[in-house]
Amino acid sequence: MARIKLHWSIIVAIVVLLAVVSYAGIWYSEQNFFCGSCHEMKPYYNTWKVSSHGPEKVKDEKHPEGVGCHACHSWPGFGGFIKTKYVGMIELWKHVVKDYETPIQGEPVEERCVECHDTSKINETETHKIPHKKHEEMGKKCMDCHAGLVHGHNGEGEVKPTHEACQQCHDTNDQNTCTSCHKW
Repeated sequence: MARIKLHWSIIVAIVVLLAVVSYAGIWYSEQNFFCGSCHEMKPYYNTWKVSSHGPEKVKDEKHPEGVGCHACHSWPGFGGFIKTKYVGMIELWKHVVKDYETPIQGEPVEERCVECHDTSKINETETHKIPHKKHEEMGKKCMDCHAGLVHGHNGEGEVKPTHEACQQCHDTNDQNTCTSCHKW
């Protein structure tokens, strides 16, 4: 009888140990410094730190250390958690065997943008009038205009939407329509 109890206690100890190690691994892999610890990710980590999403610009209750990597680059929900971890393991394997392409491709997950940015309220900046909700209703995705926003396209730093991005859909050569978007 004592022998059976010993086996169960070993099994319970192993399960508890696995749970603790798994939780610690998940927590650690979701930290910004983990994302920036690989040399191929350094430019992206460094540009994030000084970006509009970094710790110098965003310090609020929800993001006390800036908008973290996982806030933008993970899928929502439990299924999203599994998918994010699966993709992360593939990326980690690519890092270990040095089988990755640069620049690193890692667009934000579209659903994550609107968790913080209410498109019905984003209509104007100091220089532009852009009805974001209207663009969303037309099927435009955030990255159609804002690709490279935080890291740039190659990790060179923040890239604001360009005139060329607008030209994908709008005739920006007509001088009479400039004030449709620009506030001069």
